[in-house]
Amino acid sequence: MTGTFDFDDVKRSSAAVRRAFVERPEEGRSPLSRLLSGINAEQGGGGRGGRTRIAVLITLLWVIASPPFDSKRVSPYWARLLGESDPEGAGAHAVLDALHDLHERGFIQLDTTGTNRMRITLLRETGDRHSYSFPDPAEGESYFRVPRTLWTSGVISEMSGRALALYLIALSHAGWGEREFWINQSLFAARYGLGETTRKKGLRELVELGVLEITSVSRSLPGELSGRTFRRNIYVIAKPFRSEGASFEANPGDEALSR
Repeated sequence: MTGTFDFDDVKRSSAAVRRAFVERPEEGRSPLSRLLSGINAEQGGGGRGGRTRIAVLITLLWVIASPPFDSKRVSPYWARLLGESDPEGAGAHAVLDALHDLHERGFIQLDTTGTNRMRITLLRETGDRHSYSFPDPAEGESYFRVPRTLWTSGVISEMSGRALALYLIALSHAGWGEREFWINQSLFAARYGLGETTRKKGLRELVELGVLEITSVSRSLPGELSGRTFRRNIYVIAKPFRSEGASFEANPGDEALSR
């Protein structure tokens, strides 16, 4: 999966990601949902192109999120980092396509240098074409962290777009410590802009990959239906895939994922 990539080349323990990347704004779609799907699609569906776009962007946030926020690394480098099976061929082409797509959508800037090498400059992950800066909580920029084990374990190469999207959402809400969470189905689409099929398949895949642990518990129905019970799936992120270091709390009142 990870090939011969030397992960000592990347020193950071985690990537910082603004919560605005995964959460739906008052109008429109979340950046995550937009990247997961085609430009004209209404909801993210987790196609291969969407998965590669998200994986490449998160990887850039891990590797080049310090001044001057750019890199002249070639596509095979990023393909090896992502664990692509053919990093010099099809994998490199997939990464290059994703880079051009991210450029067109306003997440990065691509330029050709004097040596005819491509320079990748990171822009803000909200896709607003603004220059990148590290998230600043003092400016109201809540963020979460993605641990380096996503890459070093090779699991990023096994995730579909749906699974990667659900993993980022889980990290944004319960990614540090032994935090259990369950998903409020009625609020999930409104909060994150992803469909029911994406939610179900993404969660199932994360459990199968060992990224999430699941427990089914019995709960009592409220009010007039008290005395009757229902089953609820409770999730926790497996220890190797939790974020490292500080991570700021989710926004108050976010009940799409609950603890």
